[in-house]
Formats: sequence, structure tokens, C-alpha cells
Amino acid sequence: MLLRWGQLNSKRTAATSNSSRLVEQTDPPLREAGGWNHRAPLRLSRTDLPTACKVANRRYHPPSQVFLRAVPIAIAKMRLIIRENKQQTSLWVAEYIVHRINAFKPSKDRPFVLGLPTGSSPELVYANLVKFYKNGRVSFKHVVTFNMDEYVGIPTSHPQSYHSFMFKHLFQHVDIPPSQIHIPSLENYQQYDDLIAKYGGIELFLCGVGSDGHIAFNEPGSSLSSKTRIKTLTKETIMANARFFDGNIEAVPKSAITVGVKTVIDAREVVLIADGRGKAEAVRQALEGSISHMWTVTALQMHPKFVMAVDEAATEELRVKTVKYFKEIEGDQDKPKAKL
Repeated sequence: MLLRWGQLNSKRTAATSNSSRLVEQTDPPLREAGGWNHRAPLRLSRTDLPTACKVANRRYHPPSQVFLRAVPIAIAKMRLIIRENKQQTSLWVAEYIVHRINAFKPSKDRPFVLGLPTGSSPELVYANLVKFYKNGRVSFKHVVTFNMDEYVGIPTSHPQSYHSFMFKHLFQHVDIPPSQIHIPSLENYQQYDDLIAKYGGIELFLCGVGSDGHIAFNEPGSSLSSKTRIKTLTKETIMANARFFDGNIEAVPKSAITVGVKTVIDAREVVLIADGRGKAEAVRQALEGSISHMWTVTALQMHPKFVMAVDEAATEELRVKTVKYFKEIEGDQDKPKAKL
């Protein structure tokens, strides 16, 4: 829903895209706050609107009566980075992560908190991150990681566990202390979101997307306000993951622990990577579809700092003008500049 600036008595009510909590502000700070456009429209989630209406005497007022403040449109936007193939897309994402870590200047008392996925999509990203670490371009000494998911029913030592995957492709090759690595499990999943909060939240969440539009293991039908929990996997996901178990569908775990959709959305930035024709419909839904719990990736449309990095094949279901628009506004995409 789109609302515009209005007025509520002599004070202003501020609402941010990161929270439905409303804060009153007096007139002077509102106009003095640099970068805020008092004419910019405000996009509210369904959870924001009832709270806003409650503040405005429990009913909706015309724009001339309700004064709301949000992240300016110039800052809150979606980016689509298109590269020719998976290799180029993965390189862009890895360079962007390195840029974000270095720009953050993490320290022991102020670590960079990074959310990480598993699966085939991020493999080349991790390979590039390892290369950059060995070349001295980045350090993970002051990086804290939280993984998205883990299978239920197989030990962490299993070659196809996500614990094994992460150490094989990233952790054992860089200087990240083991105490700063977090992977969900049956022992910690109920406190997982609280632990993330203790670190101040996730700065950047890297994620992939399933062919049915799921992020992490938030399968179609998952609540968009969900947090870390145990989730039953769909038949489509089990069949897709059978390739990691020598094609044996019976060997694929039938459930997993996964961060929730809200866990991902709560990150300050989300970077999604997708490649191949098989992800084209999911990419279309993420960009052009309506927000729906049947395509959980669509929830990221509400995020103020969302970047999609895809290859040409993954754009095949998009409208021509959508692709043209994003290519034009990105301009020179040779370097992953932080435009957000």
C-alpha cells in the first residue's frame, strides 16, 4: 500500500521499512533530516498499516491528515545485475561481498555479520572469495557467519550435510575463527534468531532461490513472517536435491532446519544469486510477480536494499522492458559499486 505525507496534529509519525514500530517526531527535525524527501511516498507492509491507523485515531485518514516518514525512494530500491553466465555473475557477487566487508572495516568489537546459503548457486562465489582471501584482498578474521539451513536426519559429518559443504567450500580455506561460524541445528534453532539479534543483526544475507521460488527452505506456503524452524521439504525440492545424493531420492532428508522469511528480510541487505533457465520463472516472480507466500522469494520486494545477480539465461521469462530498464539504470556494471 502506498501512502503520502500528511499531518497528525502538530507532530509527525515516523515509520521505517525495517519495523512497524511508530515514533513521534516534532516538526523541526523532520525538515532538517538530510536526505529525506517530504513528498516521497511511503510503502507500508500489511503489518504496518493497522498500527498507523491505530495511531491516527483508529481509522484511516486522508493523506492531508496522516504524516508518515519512511526510507526515501532514492535509497530504497531493488537492483538487478545481469551477467552473461554463471561465472561472471558469481565473480560480481564475490567482489561485491569483499567490497562490503572492507568498506565496513570490521573489528573484534564490531564484526561484519554475513548470512550464507548452500547449494550449487553459491559454489563459485565461495571459490572466488577463497581466491580473494589468498590474494590478500579480504580477511574473515572479524566476520561472523550465520548459515541459512541444515538437513535434519543426517550427521554434520555426512558429506552432504551443509556443515560439511561450508567447510569444504569456504571455512577451511579462510581465516574465520570457528567460534564465529553458526549453522542451524536441532540444538540451537530455537535460539537462532535471538543469537543473530545479539550480534546486531545480519549486515548482508547472501541467498539463492529454488525453481519454485523458495528462499532457504521456506517452501511454497511458508509464512512470510516466519523465523527459524523445522520445515518439511516438498517433493520438488527433494527431487532437485537428489543429484547431491547420487540421484537417490530415498537418501535425501525429508525435513530441514531453516531460517524464516522474516529472518532474511530483517537483514540490512539481501543479495540473491540465480543462474540458468531453470530459475527463470522464480526470477520473474521475484521481480514482476505479486507478493505471495506461494513464492516466498517475492517477499524480498519489500526489502529496502535488495540486489539480484543473475545470468542471461535466468532472465528469459522477464519482460523485455524489465530487462532493458535494469540494464539502463545500472549503466556500467563492470565494478560492483555500492549504489544503495
